[in-house]
Amino acid sequence: MGPRENDRLSKDWAARNKTLQQITEEFAEILPPKAWLREDRNISRLAERLSVSSKKVRRILRNVEFLRQG
Repeated sequence: MGPRENDRLSKDWAARNKTLQQITEEFAEILPPKAWLREDRNISRLAERLSVSSKKVRRILRNVEFLRQG
């Protein structure tokens, strides 16, 4: 991604009045579920691949209703 692409993205974010935290959360709702399916639904493998804790992966998957709560 080049400087022009970064500039375009930052303008898009500013136009939508979203914070970086909101954008990060939206991204987190997209990437982990798709990667989880690709990793044969193995949470620990996905956590290692994304360099985050298994607890965080479970929370994200629960939030997008890929995992049942309980």
